[in-house]
Amino acid sequence: MEIRKAPPLVRDPADEPQIDTPVIDIQDLEHQPGSHSRMNSAGVEVLPQMNLSRENENASSAIEALERLLKESV
Repeated sequence: MEIRKAPPLVRDPADEPQIDTPVIDIQDLEHQPGSHSRMNSAGVEVLPQMNLSRENENASSAIEALERLLKESV
């Protein structure tokens, strides 16, 4: 007994589905660019950089003072 395979499916190229997506050109006329809305080339919002070195030093000294106080109380 011989097993027969189905013939390969042949499609007509004219019957291929085609989806046309319209391109909509939108311009935001109310947009006012400023430093709060700057974007870098990757599309990620650029946030202003803050220098926290003085705050970090103050926090470190406060933690050291708290540790000394806790050691003295024991």
